[in-house]
Amino acid sequence: MIQAQSADGVMHEFPDGTDPAVVDRVMKSYAQQQAPAPKPELDPMTGQAPAQDMGWLSRQLMGIQQAIGGPTDALRQGATLGLADEVGAAGGAVGEIAGRSMTGKPVNMGGPSLTHLITGQEAPSLGSAYSENLDQIRGQQQAWGEEHPIADVALQIAGGLGTGLGMTKGLAPAKTLMGNIGQNAAVGAGTGAVAGAGNAEGGPYERLVGALTGGVAGGAIGGALPAAAGVLGRGVGMVGNALGLRNPQTQASRLMLNALERDQVTPQDLATRAAQYPGQPVSIADVAGPNTQRLAGAAFRVPSQGRAQMLDQLEQRNFERPERIVDLMRGAMGNPEAFKQTVEQITVQRAQAAKPFYDLLRQSDPAMYNTPEVIEILNTPAGRRAIAAAEQKALNLREPFPQLVTTEVDPLTGQQVQRVTKIPNFEALDQVKRSLDDIIEDARDPISRRIPSEVRDIARVRGDLVAEMDDVTNGLYAEARQSFAGPSASLDAMNSGRAFAKGDVEDMGRLFGGLSSGDKDLFRLGVVRELREMIERGGGNRNQAAAIMGPGMRRRLAEIFPDQQSYQAFMQALRMENTMQQTSNVVRGNSATAERLSEDAAQGAAMNDIADLGGAVMSGNPMRMAGAGIGWAARRARGINEPVANQLSSALMDPSPQTRNQVIAELLRSSQARQAPQPIPAALLAGSRTLLPALLGGGLAPQSSN
Repeated sequence: MIQAQSADGVMHEFPDGTDPAVVDRVMKSYAQQQAPAPKPELDPMTGQAPAQDMGWLSRQLMGIQQAIGGPTDALRQGATLGLADEVGAAGGAVGEIAGRSMTGKPVNMGGPSLTHLITGQEAPSLGSAYSENLDQIRGQQQAWGEEHPIADVALQIAGGLGTGLGMTKGLAPAKTLMGNIGQNAAVGAGTGAVAGAGNAEGGPYERLVGALTGGVAGGAIGGALPAAAGVLGRGVGMVGNALGLRNPQTQASRLMLNALERDQVTPQDLATRAAQYPGQPVSIADVAGPNTQRLAGAAFRVPSQGRAQMLDQLEQRNFERPERIVDLMRGAMGNPEAFKQTVEQITVQRAQAAKPFYDLLRQSDPAMYNTPEVIEILNTPAGRRAIAAAEQKALNLREPFPQLVTTEVDPLTGQQVQRVTKIPNFEALDQVKRSLDDIIEDARDPISRRIPSEVRDIARVRGDLVAEMDDVTNGLYAEARQSFAGPSASLDAMNSGRAFAKGDVEDMGRLFGGLSSGDKDLFRLGVVRELREMIERGGGNRNQAAAIMGPGMRRRLAEIFPDQQSYQAFMQALRMENTMQQTSNVVRGNSATAERLSEDAAQGAAMNDIADLGGAVMSGNPMRMAGAGIGWAARRARGINEPVANQLSSALMDPSPQTRNQVIAELLRSSQARQAPQPIPAALLAGSRTLLPALLGGGLAPQSSN
């Protein structure tokens, strides 16, 4: 920054590169404004000072004049092609000299004057009055322009456009393109020369250089206008879009096509992908790619009706996800709601199959079970533990159970001991055997079917008891167990299915491979029931699809599906559920903080745009000003206003097939229109990028590389 200090100690700052003559004029204008008002001259007729009170109306008129003076001067400066300040200075000088002559005040008409000889001070001349007026006018213009840089440039451009259009209005229209180019080049060269000379400061040489530069630039720009109509049309469209004037649907389609291109996805791909998920509420954002998902997120962060609709759709879709995943499993492995009913049916079937045998055993003589071997087995720690469990179970079920353990005196020690001495019936012995089964099964691994070492002794006691019961019943008890075993194995298969996520994958594969075809279906039923409970335990805010898609879980599921095709179809649908959750995370930003950061970034970008525009205007470089304006419009054109956000919200996130198909059809039309040949030659665009900066001061001249 250039700094200059005035007589009152105030420091004034000017942009780097400001002409010293401009600095000098501004400082003089400031000094004049701060100087004490001179004493009024006496009226020659009355000998008194004129009245100082202007009155209320005069003060209002003065305020209005000050308010409109700056804008009017800027507009007039542009309309006169930079000559308004000089015309005004000349008119003021002529009026001042004429007034002094009429009132008898001294005027310098050239050569030494009587006033100069007596007082030593020179009387004003026409030239000095002109220079003083010009400095004052330009100082005022400079001050207002620094205070209102954007308005100053805009009003001067508007005034210049009005003059240029007025000059071309009276001309007969050219019949050919080349004629139109020549006609506009001539007008542009003339107006450019006048404006260049008028805005130049200094002597004849500086004026001549300004006229030549303005004439060449004006001729080039004027001649390029007819051929560059398409380019200007695009620029106007860009500005219109920045102001929200373009068709929101067209703008939304353009943004979607850009995102799809970055995702390397075509509109045809969207239709093909969406057709693979007929039972799932997929949207275009789900089947496109990450760039399209981020576009949906950008639309979501714009306050609009579309944002509310998107939020409802996402929340509804997330809420229904657990049930959709259960439906996928239901179609692949069975209905989880049928698990309990199936268990009850198998239990009834098992009881019916074993009933004839158990009826005969219940009618058998109790004495046949009271063998020394059976009594000895029941008096082992494992036997006594099983008896206690059987008694506890009977109490819980409120069923009678005979007292097997009695107190007696040991003949050797004479002390009282508790022992089993008698089996009252088959039912009591069978309940003890079942308690041993329960102890062993509770400790057994549901997948590997192994039992831990601490219950292996109990398993041996059970085996001995079963062998004795088979022997004393002549095999009738073995037949009863065999009729019971088939349905029991089916129940075991279902329970093992519910435990499929535990243990080693290899053990589960061996267990599943050893089952019959019917028991494999029951195993899958147990799996789907367990998966449903896993999903329900996870809650609605969790990504249940990701939990099921873990590497270990995928290996287990691959072992139990009927075939590879059904497994792949299930996993594909599950991956889409995971993708839909990811879309929701991207769109919503996964937190309110993301929305605040996005809004802060948008505000920061807007402040940067304002700073760029202001810096370009203050620089005085036309190409820099044009580049800053076009850059602002381009950034705004890439942005999303509320109507565009509404269009994007519906197009990208609506899962209905009808809306999705309509959007894909529109994208196909827009894509074909985009690929059509453009009427504007690329050579003209390339030439304009090179010619205009050189003509307008080299503001965009290439920098040499080291």
